[in-house]
Amino acid sequence: MKPRILIVDDDRAILEGLSMLLEENYETLTALDGDEALRTLDREEVDAIVLDMLMPVIDGAGVLRALSERESRLPVIVISAHKELQDRAESLGAADAISKPFDVALLEQKISQVLKKKSGNEDGGGSEPSTGFWSGGSGDHGVHLAPAGLR
Repeated sequence: MKPRILIVDDDRAILEGLSMLLEENYETLTALDGDEALRTLDREEVDAIVLDMLMPVIDGAGVLRALSERESRLPVIVISAHKELQDRAESLGAADAISKPFDVALLEQKISQVLKKKSGNEDGGGSEPSTGFWSGGSGDHGVHLAPAGLR
């Protein structure tokens, strides 16, 4: 059985693109904001969360605080273009943070690492990472995720 990853981002194109790129190694669930993410966690079990920090309704910091209040041990990997938000997320209990734009293979490596640490298992779930690259725009580095979707 594949590990379940909840991806939370208010940009639908990023959500769908990341879900598509990660689905080879992980079962993915998605949420468009922190409120939807917390409601998803109330009814679904997941192994890790990939969380954007800047979102409407409940932002990433709010999700991290809610997880802390629930005494959740779910590993959270934050994705943000803002270094200060990454630092804040880590101070709120995020397992790791990645700067946008990011290499999807790096994200998969981080997911594997947090799953390995969570389970104490050497393989960490998943297999070889894909080679997609999220650039937030166009370019020629393979698969790109941008607000306009896959390019």
